Amino acid sequence: MKRILSCVFTSALISAAVLPCAAQDQSETNFRKVVTALSGKWSIREISDHGETKGEEVWQGGTGGMPLTEEFRATTASGQKLTDYAAVWWDDKVKKVRGIWCADFNDQGCTPFEVTSRGSDIEMTGEYESKGKSTAWKEIFHITSATTFTQTLYMSAPGEELKKVSTIIAERKP
Repeated sequence: MKRILSCVFTSALISAAVLPCAAQDQSETNFRKVVTALSGKWSIREISDHGETKGEEVWQGGTGGMPLTEEFRATTASGQKLTDYAAVWWDDKVKKVRGIWCADFNDQGCTPFEVTSRGSDIEMTGEYESKGKSTAWKEIFHITSATTFTQTLYMSAPGEELKKVSTIIAERKP
């Protein structure tokens, strides 16, 4: 009996030491998954209540994938040019994937956001202000294959239920 208790206690100590590392490895693995899934040049077609927008997203990583940067360039059906930029990185101190998004209509210029991934989905969530009005947002990238993804944008006032505002269909360029 003493031997069994000793084995159980030893197993518990080993598990306690190993599991946090496994969780940390999983989070960092999720960042690598984001880099692998999104890296490249993508032809995009965005569909919203405002009509169809066409353009390109370019996602590229530095050495080791850090940071992963995005350049978004598109033209609306009415001819309006849209651009924004983002960077995503692994924050080893807090064991999270973090991001920053920048656009000319963002009152602060750039605002932070969080990144998570589950299965074939990558989720980015944040808030920004435009003309003094706060907006909460969430984007879900549903990776449908190595060469396609669907990106859905949800927005609302902070604290309110997010509502779908647009969908982007993306195809990897050669």
